[in-house]
Amino acid sequence: AAPVVRLGHRGVVRAVACSADGKWLVTASDDGAVRVSSTDTLEAGRELTGLPLAASAVAVSRHAGFVVAGTAQGHLMVWDPSSDVGRQVGTYGGGVVALTVGPLGKEVLVADRRRMLSRVSTQTWRRIGGPQKLGSGGQNYAAAISGDGGTVVVVNGGRGRKVIPRNTRTNKVAIQLDAIDNVTRVVTGYHGRWLVSGSSGGAIQIAALGDSTTVKTVQHGEPLTSLAMHPTRPLFASGGVTGTILLWNAETGVGRQVVGSTVRSSVTALAWASTGDQLLVATADRSMARVDTAHGAVTDRLLAAPPGAPLLALTD
Repeated sequence: AAPVVRLGHRGVVRAVACSADGKWLVTASDDGAVRVSSTDTLEAGRELTGLPLAASAVAVSRHAGFVVAGTAQGHLMVWDPSSDVGRQVGTYGGGVVALTVGPLGKEVLVADRRRMLSRVSTQTWRRIGGPQKLGSGGQNYAAAISGDGGTVVVVNGGRGRKVIPRNTRTNKVAIQLDAIDNVTRVVTGYHGRWLVSGSSGGAIQIAALGDSTTVKTVQHGEPLTSLAMHPTRPLFASGGVTGTILLWNAETGVGRQVVGSTVRSSVTALAWASTGDQLLVATADRSMARVDTAHGAVTDRLLAAPPGAPLLALTD
């Protein structure tokens, strides 16, 4: 049987991020806990405190020098290397939808539910200039920011629904794509070339931006709950309500199911390790699974800890 590792979370993990050097895993659960763990040893590391509510998004700088988290109520929190107690550095109306640390670590980009994009200096933790408007649309709204910080992708729902990639520096829109119905998730790659959006019904739209834009639609096979784009390659993962996980080739639209009986609950979050050879899966039964993406198989489980349990316990 795959080994089981308890990382200490006492709630369902809702947001996951990996540092760009691939060494650190940041997890945030719905009880407000945030943890930083080693991806190599799975050793439970820093427990970050001070988040007033569950995180809707987390990000970490390259060497885990600082961690940022946003909540659905709009709080933006940061944890510096010298302290495990977070401090609030801003409030974003309507709630934080997506955030990322810029490639040089000098800024954090925050997309909020008012359809605004803000840049925050990591030196002063103040906004850099005014917010950038991301358009308007219906109540259904999703956003993602590319790893290089150069592209923000917005999906506007309702009448005239569109997938709209924007240049974060110029706010220019190069193209608008018709969106599928009931989009709840959107992801993009490091440079923003691949745009993948998913609907609550299980449909997935794959768009490749370039000299000639191509769009294809595939099916997850059950209601979709999570998406994650590979950091550098045209690959993405999708997760559903029964724990089904598919690994997809974005170029061909061909998917394969992850094997392993350890994922039995609805997928709540997905994240690729920056090395691209592992996929981290959080599920509603308060556990996480680590997937070997080369073989498409679950290798081990990272479990939330029941009250009173040790922060780290390894069993077979």
